[in-house]
Amino acid sequence: SKVLEKLIVGRGSTVEVVWNRGGKHLTTIITKSPSQAAAFSVAGDTIRLPFTAGSPESLKKALEGKSSVVLDLRHNANGDYNAMRECLALVAPTGKYGTLTTDKKEKPALLVVEKGASKPISMTLLVDDTTSGAAEIFALALSSKNKATLSGTTMGGDRSVRQVVQLPDGTGYTLVTAIYKPQVEQSTILARGETR
Repeated sequence: SKVLEKLIVGRGSTVEVVWNRGGKHLTTIITKSPSQAAAFSVAGDTIRLPFTAGSPESLKKALEGKSSVVLDLRHNANGDYNAMRECLALVAPTGKYGTLTTDKKEKPALLVVEKGASKPISMTLLVDDTTSGAAEIFALALSSKNKATLSGTTMGGDRSVRQVVQLPDGTGYTLVTAIYKPQVEQSTILARGETR
């Protein structure tokens, strides 16, 4: 259809998006450009950690023989929640790391590492306002329990757990299924512009 073609391909270098919020029509222009997702990489003791399907296995290999690491969580906004949980179990000891609220009427579920890391590792997490979603949950889970130190600026503020739904025609959508809250809020959560 022409609408689908316009949304996906567009007819120029920009796409105009109009939405309704509170009865008011809002408009924005999005410039089309290629997007770059951060890839898993290791440079010395610094590991760029996107939360994708292969990241837990890559992280496990990268951690071998290390007693301290810097995990770079910047430019990490659309990570896979299940991959994040597997990575969390590789670096965090067994325990409770926060709650997942789905509905005000339902009792919050716990974010639990059931079989965690047996050997502690010293971690610094590089974060900024491009750290959100699964990456922000990972950072808060570790820093709120004093298992890692945050370095950078305030994160994106998105603590949503998203489920990706694939449709038969190859398209799909994301659905927010819960909101994360750290077990214990600590002073390690940085104020905007503050660094460590």
